[in-house]
Amino acid sequence: TINNGKITAISGDQSPASRGYMAFNQIDPYVSGQKITISTIKSTSSSALPYVSGATFSSIAYWDSLKTALKKAGI
Repeated sequence: TINNGKITAISGDQSPASRGYMAFNQIDPYVSGQKITISTIKSTSSSALPYVSGATFSSIAYWDSLKTALKKAGI
């Protein structure tokens, strides 16, 4: 959910189930808590954005998916 140019709620799903839940459970609140800006997300390589140790690939996939969603939303 985006409100006034800020991400205010987000929910990541992993399919098939894997260690991705570790990343999503930590990154979802980080993003919705506005600890990172949309402009930072858009301008930073997914591999350089915050990641969860032990779930690095899922973390990168999370950021890639979020970047795609923002682009599709015209942001």
